[in-house]
Amino acid sequence: MLCAIHARFHFPGNIRVFALVIREVKAWKTQFRSLVLAVVLTGSLILQVTDAFWETTGGNIVHDPTIIRVGNTWHVLSTGQGIQRLMSTDGIEARRSLTGTAIYYLLLRSMPAATA
Repeated sequence: MLCAIHARFHFPGNIRVFALVIREVKAWKTQFRSLVLAVVLTGSLILQVTDAFWETTGGNIVHDPTIIRVGNTWHVLSTGQGIQRLMSTDGIEARRSLTGTAIYYLLLRSMPAATA
């Protein structure tokens, strides 16, 4: 194709041929860009990166969690029936603490008030 364009370009004084050559080059650029875009989009579909999915264990279903790491211990505070707290040493297996749960508050309410 380039040889044909080059041969057409060397006719002296022929402006129409020059316009045709420019039109062919623009069409070739458009086709090339479309091909590159198609290859990139196809490649991105083929090489989709999957998110890491971490399986967790324990009773760790919480509402509105706040996660804090102190040293090697993970603390998860959540709302719900009172402020609940979960603890984990590895960030995967959590155990629920009794303090902050509804049972803890029921126990506190059942105790007689201290009198001075």
